[in-house]
Amino acid sequence: MSPLTIAGIAVSPGHCIDGERVGSDETFELFSPIDMSPLGRIAEGSAAHVDAAISAAQRAFPAWAALSPSARREHLLRFATEIERRAESLCVLESNDAGVLYSRMRHGVAPRAVQNISFFAEHALSLQDRRIETEQATHLVRHDPAGVVAIITPWNAPLMLTTWKLGPALAEAQSALRAMASAAESLERESKGISGSVDRAADATDDQLSVIAVELRSSVEAFNRALDRFRDPAAALLGPSKVQLGPGER
Repeated sequence: MSPLTIAGIAVSPGHCIDGERVGSDETFELFSPIDMSPLGRIAEGSAAHVDAAISAAQRAFPAWAALSPSARREHLLRFATEIERRAESLCVLESNDAGVLYSRMRHGVAPRAVQNISFFAEHALSLQDRRIETEQATHLVRHDPAGVVAIITPWNAPLMLTTWKLGPALAEAQSALRAMASAAESLERESKGISGSVDRAADATDDQLSVIAVELRSSVEAFNRALDRFRDPAAALLGPSKVQLGPGER
């Protein structure tokens, strides 16, 4: 699919699956909520895209889960650096896409996104350190990776809320796929470039497929199909989950 140009910034309208841009035969029109001006046509998510994204995240999981906390920390810190390096483009795109004030993006949302990933990078080092002391015994709390985490990002702050959910998942050695609520419009397509660049950098340095943040635009129905794929033995390790939907979702 041909790149879009939004406020002078070239962005891909396709999905990012397994580090590659993936187009779609089905597209939809994206409008800015500021003035309803058209921003371009975006790839629609399908069942095939969901299956491909889940399969990519499942393939990535063993190598990512095998990394030490310090190794995961290094990848996450590089992720935070990439967000900071691209902050201006991310702010302009999300302002146009979600109608967020540019000043709010530049001075609040973007710095918070960097802070989220940086915080969870350090959190990876102390994850196994929790102890519960009682009169009878000392209890050690273990956090073991369970598999693929499915994340849905709400419409109102897609960049920041993606890092809020993706950070702890990656810090705790899960691999992840991320779907947008359809009311969120396109998000900032630059975030796909961040995930892809971190993936490729990891491959080049240690030959491991790591930091897989699989992103696709999909409807809630497509996301539910993704959840159905997780009915395996690892599902027994998962706790309660929560999904936040945007206006108009069911």
